Amino acid sequence: MKRREFLKIAAGAGLVVPSLFGCSPAITLTDQSTGLSLWSLSGDVTDTSAMVWFRAEPGSEVAVQYAKDYYMTIDYKTTKPVPVDPKSDYTATLSLDSLQPATRYFYRAAAVGKKPGEVGTFVTAPTSSADAKVVFCFSGDTRESYRPFLIMNAVRAQRPDFFLHLGDAIYADRNGTAHRLEEFWQKYRTNRDDLSTQYCFNQTSVYVTWDDHEVADNYLPGNPLAPIGQRAFLDYWPIRRVSGDPTRIYRSFRWGKNVELFILDTDFDVMRISRFEVTHQPLGADRPDYIEGSPPVAEMRAQPARQPQVGNSDRVIAVKMGEQ
Repeated sequence: MKRREFLKIAAGAGLVVPSLFGCSPAITLTDQSTGLSLWSLSGDVTDTSAMVWFRAEPGSEVAVQYAKDYYMTIDYKTTKPVPVDPKSDYTATLSLDSLQPATRYFYRAAAVGKKPGEVGTFVTAPTSSADAKVVFCFSGDTRESYRPFLIMNAVRAQRPDFFLHLGDAIYADRNGTAHRLEEFWQKYRTNRDDLSTQYCFNQTSVYVTWDDHEVADNYLPGNPLAPIGQRAFLDYWPIRRVSGDPTRIYRSFRWGKNVELFILDTDFDVMRISRFEVTHQPLGADRPDYIEGSPPVAEMRAQPARQPQVGNSDRVIAVKMGEQ
């Protein structure tokens, strides 16, 4: 079953200005009292850490304040401020470390000399030995013409431990085709400015992968837009960068002893290998070597378990479940 077919089945159970390249994006305004534009969001949460993404006005230095209560009084901490980078569209991502497992945290971005931004929240994963209940929601295909993304209201109502975005986070090839990095960024700003999305991401953490429309529909090897699409994707999501491999998207996360999440990136290899060699078959010895040899898959095969999978010809996300 392809990812879009899976999502279709699962679904059944402020202002705009013309763009120079044909889109009609929302105007992304900066809150002058906070110096921030768009709400911050958390992601790539583990039992002891989380990443927080934010965007601020040029020249800003921003820290992340966090605690175990909304009012920032219980175990309050703050990171060192970092400058937002114009090469990343004035975004930045900071890591919150030494957190406690299975604990709700509250956080907010705070630009130096400005009022702190909106308070968001996430829960850390339980330890790998914990027999914990885990609730998560998933969706994908957030094409800007589908706004408002009302499904995000339904996701938020479930109060999930995390949200899993299955890709096509933008449609770079629809409603005006993106060619330049600035045009890819604009697509992300337009989608992130959606109010239902902001409220949802404010209340839970996110794991995300990419699909083909972050670049172009079913794009072929050698597409010159692939590195640009990848860069914009990484600029706009709270993904932990790996030292020595900063563009890595495949990664894995453990939520107690019953759930392990594997996010496998096969898309960038489309530059070298036909995407149609990557099918939605179960992970096994017949998988291409460049998938089979990735650390998350090697670990999964070394520890057999039930493996419900959500995937398509571009991407595989496997959720490894325990006996419960």
